[in-house]
Amino acid sequence: MFKPRTVTTKLLATAFAVSAIGSLAGASTWSAFNDLTANPGNTFGAGTVAISDDDSGAAMFNGLTNLKPGDSATRCLVVTYGGSLPATVRLHGTTGGTGLDSYLQLRVIRGAKSSAFSGCGDFTADPTTYLAGKPAGTVYDGTLAGYPDSWAGGIVDPVTGSPETWITGESHAYRFEVTVQNDVAAQGKTATQAFRFEAENE
Repeated sequence: MFKPRTVTTKLLATAFAVSAIGSLAGASTWSAFNDLTANPGNTFGAGTVAISDDDSGAAMFNGLTNLKPGDSATRCLVVTYGGSLPATVRLHGTTGGTGLDSYLQLRVIRGAKSSAFSGCGDFTADPTTYLAGKPAGTVYDGTLAGYPDSWAGGIVDPVTGSPETWITGESHAYRFEVTVQNDVAAQGKTATQAFRFEAENE
């Protein structure tokens, strides 16, 4: 009479033991050792490329009308680099008008000065000959029509042997000399020009 109960009791005890072992096994999954190290406070900031001139938005050549062969004008400006990254600088621009640019001779000379915008009274040309056969400091000598129109063809700011790398606070003056050629075909024509200095970190 008591044997069935004994079997039942044994089965219940076995089931309880298995359940207890399973519970212990599950608990051990969450008891692994753990540790952590960190490297906080990382910061990142991009450098800058910035270039400016002293014209305050005014044109170097303004009001030059009724020109005739041999007439000329000279103006100067100072270009300063203010970026945090070293950069190369190129000169180029955009030309417009009705064709006078083909009859305007332009010479650009790099140097130094301290006078106000457009004044050239204290301008001193760089002592280096950048273009063979041209006066010291000359970086361009040709027609206004031939002055480059983009960065790709731009006049690379020069040093002997390789382009100069501009750094923060560096500045140079440039003298622009424009002369009307002695050519009857220039009569009645006009020209406009935007002179640009472009800096690029390479």
